[in-house]
Amino acid sequence: MISASIILEAASYSFSQNSEDNFIVLLKNIKDIIIYDNPYIYAIKFLQYIIHSSGYDYEYQKYDKIETPLELLSYLYYTKDAINLDLNLIEKTLIKIIHSFENKFDCQLKSKSFI
Repeated sequence: MISASIILEAASYSFSQNSEDNFIVLLKNIKDIIIYDNPYIYAIKFLQYIIHSSGYDYEYQKYDKIETPLELLSYLYYTKDAINLDLNLIEKTLIKIIHSFENKFDCQLKSKSFI
């Protein structure tokens, strides 16, 4: 449930009062964390969504291999399929995007200490 804690904390720092669409995305990601394998993927995707919807957009490109956090972020930007990905790379990517989120929203996510 670390992933759910991360996305709830991120939502509390980033959502404004009129965030109905963001709230729906939050609920969908919590559902995906509960239902599917590898909940860190959905925490990464949610943080990507929050960062992008807040006006901080990245230029992603498609890579032939997925070996770095940037390549994984690009892969997840284009697809929902997260089958057969390296768990260490997923954790590194989650930590990287948490730091990016914290820098952009000037906050500290306490849940990251459990990763």
